[in-house]
Amino acid sequence: MYLFQYREAGMSKPSIHCYTATNWIDCAKELIATTVPTSTDQSLRIINAMTNANIAQDLQYQIQYSINQSQPTTSTSTYIYGLSQGSGIIETYLTIQSINSQIQIIDGIILDGVMSIKDSDVFQNQIKNLNHRFYLYLSKCQQDQLCSKAFSLVIGSNQDIISVTLTLQTLFQTNLTNALCTTNLGLNNWDLFILIANQAIEMITTRPLPAILIARLYRCSSEDQ
Repeated sequence: MYLFQYREAGMSKPSIHCYTATNWIDCAKELIATTVPTSTDQSLRIINAMTNANIAQDLQYQIQYSINQSQPTTSTSTYIYGLSQGSGIIETYLTIQSINSQIQIIDGIILDGVMSIKDSDVFQNQIKNLNHRFYLYLSKCQQDQLCSKAFSLVIGSNQDIISVTLTLQTLFQTNLTNALCTTNLGLNNWDLFILIANQAIEMITTRPLPAILIARLYRCSSEDQ
């Protein structure tokens, strides 16, 4: 279990890439070596580098190092526990993981933080990360036969999931969704839908829940209501 909190993580140099390391072990050591500032200026550079994106990249290196160290002796399960700001870091990390399928498999995540309810930069960045991961997931669903089939069966047509999702987003933003399947149930905006859909994102071949959720809201039959 990996406990990550903003004040204790991501203290690498502003450039998050390892300069000299050619493998995971040396990269992890290099990242650790940069956490001890030698001057005020270096301290400021470290503080300025503590963005969610940089910390998420560091997390990737550290988890891969740990997995590589333990796998020769025993099979491992990897869970990330994101405390407070760590929840935002995990959201960013999952975006990175969604882009690169070669990154290590995470068995589960635990989010222990509160989404900002203010219309602030922090909130917008959180939604942006969730939205990005959401559409990456949909793109993978589009290319996966089982996921695409599940979506088609629920919606009852051969429409592609990306087009349907974009239409659904427009309906949300113009208050034209069917109230019986959205507003009456408290689902009154697209950001809230993104939050709910991301909570349901799992392995596409196991349970394509967001794809089914999109199909049901779009179809909005008496069964869906």
